[in-house]
Amino acid sequence: MEKDTQIYTSSVFLMGLGECGGNLVGEYINKEKEEGGLERVTGYLILNTNRYDLVKVREKYKVPPENILMFGDTPMGVGGRFMEAYNLVEVWWDAIAEQIRNLGGDAASTFIILTSTGGGTGCGATPALIRKIRETFGSSGRVYVYVLGVLPFEDQTSEALNTIWLLHRLLQEPEKGESADLAILLSNRTMLRRRLQYERTMVMDILSSRLGIDITDVNQLSTLVTASELPFSSKVLEQTFVDIVNPLIVQTLIKLLQLSTFTPGKNIFPVTDMADIANKLDTISIPAIFTEIPYQAVVDEQGKIDMDGLAMFLQEVVNVAIKYYSLVDIQEDPKASSVLYLLSGPKGIVDVHLDRPIKEALNNYIAEGAAVTPTFIQYDSWEVPMDLLILLGLPKLQEIRDLVDEAEKLIKLHSGSKIKERWFLKSKGVSKEVLVEALNEIKDLFDIGGNSSE
Repeated sequence: MEKDTQIYTSSVFLMGLGECGGNLVGEYINKEKEEGGLERVTGYLILNTNRYDLVKVREKYKVPPENILMFGDTPMGVGGRFMEAYNLVEVWWDAIAEQIRNLGGDAASTFIILTSTGGGTGCGATPALIRKIRETFGSSGRVYVYVLGVLPFEDQTSEALNTIWLLHRLLQEPEKGESADLAILLSNRTMLRRRLQYERTMVMDILSSRLGIDITDVNQLSTLVTASELPFSSKVLEQTFVDIVNPLIVQTLIKLLQLSTFTPGKNIFPVTDMADIANKLDTISIPAIFTEIPYQAVVDEQGKIDMDGLAMFLQEVVNVAIKYYSLVDIQEDPKASSVLYLLSGPKGIVDVHLDRPIKEALNNYIAEGAAVTPTFIQYDSWEVPMDLLILLGLPKLQEIRDLVDEAEKLIKLHSGSKIKERWFLKSKGVSKEVLVEALNEIKDLFDIGGNSSE
């Protein structure tokens, strides 16, 4: 479709928070510019408490200065002390809000915050931003706030504890104003494993080139991560891994934003906008994505599509997407409480007749009584690919159990005396009791046995 035929109707504003969120928004913006423009969003802003990280993002992605804002008085950021970032949002909100208005955000009905869940800036500032966005820009109508949160790598106990606090905040009662309308979680560890398993050659080339070493076997990575002496810093290693997985997150965001822009030759039904996604799903959701479904495999010699064959084929696509392409490890029996899927492609094949086979395949992954909401995005052109994005609401996740276990161990380590427990206020900015409450409520939500009193 030619650019001059686009109808600009998007009302989504992106906010990249912290180092992770800034990189993700930078990648998304560059990807969209490569394809001709930014029709899917009204604007974007990258925020951080660390000046050096903002400089890196600006240089790497050629971000204009008006789309970047540092808040806080300490150039090196807040570290892992997330409550400092939380409080800084209140202090700096007037400047942040003015920048959002200047970039067109006051016209947005949906804000999407991209961030890591374990970093100090992203963890602390996210709930505060949600509250201030609603107070400032929601006076004339409902404003939806989504969070795309990236879970930390394993064995980062401090980040695990930050993650538990943030998830708890995002799930608070709406009256408190800090809960997300939808929090889509993505996992660094799972996305890296996915790419290593299914795109190994490409990933090995990136690792070898970036780190300056020869990696010929995926099994060498475990040795690489745990080695005491490396020819590069652990930060360089982690950033290399992040650069490998970020395209998966950007791909998910692009598919999600298909609902934000209407163009000639495009039809969406029955879910018609971004707000409907939040209304149909549990607050915590996990994406699974399968792009460029090879539906041509069921086209006969006369060019006609075998619809029965396509239905069976799509059932296997659902299984592969959830088992192998989910962006947090779903495992065998997630028992999701709700599901929304977006099937997009040429209107000659993408239609309601495909709902039944997809739902039959999804039955293997949902709890009894869970609602499944279909969304079909049809294009007049036969040149567009056929893609499937599945959002599973509140599945039972081993990775959440792992994060709970790591956080619980850290709490226990700093418990036992008043002197030891000062660590919580010093390092996080909240009391031990606040973190124990968050931990116990997350355990209840995900059916993880035993409350913690440490």
